[in-house]
This record gives sequence, C-alpha cells and structure tokens, in this order.
Amino acid sequence: MESGNVEIGFLNWVIANNFAYTTGYPLEPVEKTGREILQQLQLYSADSVLPIFLQIRLPIRYFLGNEENEIDWEELTNFNPDNNDKSDTYPSSFGFLGRLELALFFGELELAEKMSNGLQQYLVHEASYAIMVKNMFYSGLTFSGLARKGGAKAGRYRSKAASLSRDMDKISRTKGLNPLHKALIMKADLLACHTSDTVKVSRVYDEGIGAAMKLGYVQDAALASEIAGEFFLSMFDHARARQYICQARDLYQEVSLCLYLWWCNDYERRVLLQLEIVQ
Repeated sequence: MESGNVEIGFLNWVIANNFAYTTGYPLEPVEKTGREILQQLQLYSADSVLPIFLQIRLPIRYFLGNEENEIDWEELTNFNPDNNDKSDTYPSSFGFLGRLELALFFGELELAEKMSNGLQQYLVHEASYAIMVKNMFYSGLTFSGLARKGGAKAGRYRSKAASLSRDMDKISRTKGLNPLHKALIMKADLLACHTSDTVKVSRVYDEGIGAAMKLGYVQDAALASEIAGEFFLSMFDHARARQYICQARDLYQEVSLCLYLWWCNDYERRVLLQLEIVQ
C-alpha cells in the first residue's frame, strides 16, 4: 500500500474521532480511541497527520486531567504558527481552536479573544464543519462574555456576538439540528448582554441547556449553566444564581473529574462562597 493512502486513512480516522468529540460523544471513549490513534500515527510515522491530531487532542487531555502539569497559560498564549505557510492550515486552525476552547472553559476571556482573532485568518482556507461550528460557538460566547464586562469595547463585542449568533442560528436551520443547543445558548448569552428581564433570560438559557443535555453535550450544558449563574449573580438574583451554579458543578462532575476538581478548587471558591452556600 502506498504511504499516501495510509496517511489518508489515518486522516479519516482522526476526522472521525474529532467529529465524535464535536458532536458531544463522552470524553473518556473519545480519548481512549485517541490514544490508539496516536500510537498508530507514531508507529507508521504519519508525519502529515500527527501535528493535526496533537492540536485536536489538546483540550480533551486537559479536560480529563491527562497532562502531568497544570495548564501552562504562558505557553498557550504564545502559540504562534508560521503565518506565511498556508499550505496546511489544519494544525494552525485546530491549534487556535483548542486554545480558544480551553481559555473559554477556564474563564480566561482575554486569551480566548486572542485565540479567536488568530483563528479567523485561517477560516478563509478552512471549510471544516467542526472548526466552523466550534469557532462560532466559543467565539460568540467569548464576545458576549466580554460585552457583559462593560467598558469602551462592550458595544463592539456585543455586535460580534450578535453576528456569530445569527450565523449559528442559520446553520441550525439549514444543516440539521445538531448545533441547535449552541444557537440557543448563544441567543441566551447575547440576550443577557442587554436586558434585565431575568425571567426571559432564564427561559432561553434553560432551552439551550435542555437541548444540550438531550443531545448529550454535557460539557456545553455545564458551560452554559456556569455562564448563566454568573449573569444572575451580577443581577443580584441569588436564588437563580445558586440554581445554575450548583447545576454547573454537578454537570462538570459528570463530564470529567479534572474539570470538576478545577471547578471546586477555583470557581466554588470565587463564586459559591459569595452566595454563602455551605457544603
């Protein structure tokens, strides 16, 4: 068999593994298959596929606690691929996307913005459904989160979030219902940027979280619950904030032990204690 055919076969395997992750398949079996893929890529010296897969696996490994050390935010921040080499955009695209995902989940919105901006230059050359949908979702939530912080750029961030929300809504209507929960969560988070109607915002968040759970996107439901809790805390609606924050805690525990422990050690200290929740 020619080496080219071998690498195409490996690439299809990698794409299938990433698609499983993108469409909400549980992290443990995705990572287990990922370890098998990695062994085979190294065994057969599939050098054109290996750099892509290493970038794809980055967030999953951190989410599951499979990295030996804590997240090296300085290393992630300094990610700087060769901007002049457009011959193979996949490693760079997935590199920026994975760092965007990690930064958003761990609350580093400024880093998430930087990674989102870095990713955009590759999207002209990249038509992958997985990258397109995840970019819209993570970038949209990053910009709406930054908009809620206020400041001189709040209007600009809100406009970016609104544009991405419209794009995601169009995809959910024209390319199947798999990303519907993402569209609903983005809609809720955008609504939270410019209304004080907590009942209405809560209803839309619940629609998105419910849709995510129905399709098996537990990590997205956990993230949306956390973001919702932060919004209601900022609105001094402590009852709803407590509800969503506790829901996020339970969902993170379901996703992975690593995410749950980080959440308890950091987020619970910062937010739950503000609500005087006694464990």
